[in-house]
Amino acid sequence: TGGEPIGTYQLFVRNLVFYTGQPQVDLPGEAAALDFLRSPGRVLFVVRERDLPRLELIAGVTTRRLGQVRYLDPATIKLSTLIAPLPDQDITRVLLVSNR
Repeated sequence: TGGEPIGTYQLFVRNLVFYTGQPQVDLPGEAAALDFLRSPGRVLFVVRERDLPRLELIAGVTTRRLGQVRYLDPATIKLSTLIAPLPDQDITRVLLVSNR
C-alpha cells in the first residue's frame, strides 16, 4: 500500500494484522464504516461482499474492488458444517476495496 489506512468491518478483527503485518482500524459498527468510506483520502476497506452494496449506497461512495477471498470463519464451524457442508452458506466472500 501507499500507507493508506486499512479498515475491517465486522471480520478479521484480530487476525488480519497477523497475516499482513500492517496496522488496521477496526470498524465495529455501521456508522464507523460509513465515516471510514467517506474519508477524504484513499482508504482500503475489508468487507463481506453481501454488506458492501448497502454501505456504498448509504455512504454515497462507489468503491473500487481490488481483490477477494473466500473465507470460512472457524468460529462458526459446527458439526453439521463438517458432516453436511453448505458452501453457499458456510463460506463468505470477503472483498478488499478502496474508496478512490
